[in-house]
Amino acid sequence: MATRRATVDGENASGQNASGQAPAACEATTRAGAPCRAGVKLGVRFCIAHDPARRDIAQAARRAGGRAGAISAPCFPCDLKSPSSLIAEIERTIDRVRRGEETAVVGKLVMQGVIAARVVLGDLLYAELDRRLSELEENYES
Repeated sequence: MATRRATVDGENASGQNASGQAPAACEATTRAGAPCRAGVKLGVRFCIAHDPARRDIAQAARRAGGRAGAISAPCFPCDLKSPSSLIAEIERTIDRVRRGEETAVVGKLVMQGVIAARVVLGDLLYAELDRRLSELEENYES
């Protein structure tokens, strides 16, 4: 099965540049000591991660990416106390994610909470039904 990869400016879908040559690779070495495999534009020696002239830009992008991933917007409160509220929360969460009001990560977290609440509610329901059945059996016998 052929793998697909993103193309770099100046190369075609087969991975060759306009002159029919394979695209150039970054000349840097990774921290592990292996050659960097990132592609570069024609006439450029390093990828953005290894280009000494762009080091400040790359570091700022990594810092911004780390901060953006760590900050979470406040989430709407959830009511998970009954089966009907679980269904309503599933519908609300799907709608908020589809409208872009919640990220998919937050939506997934809410859905995991809904599933956990469903399990707990199920256990409580079975315990309550078992208690009621025992009570009915005692009343029937007397």
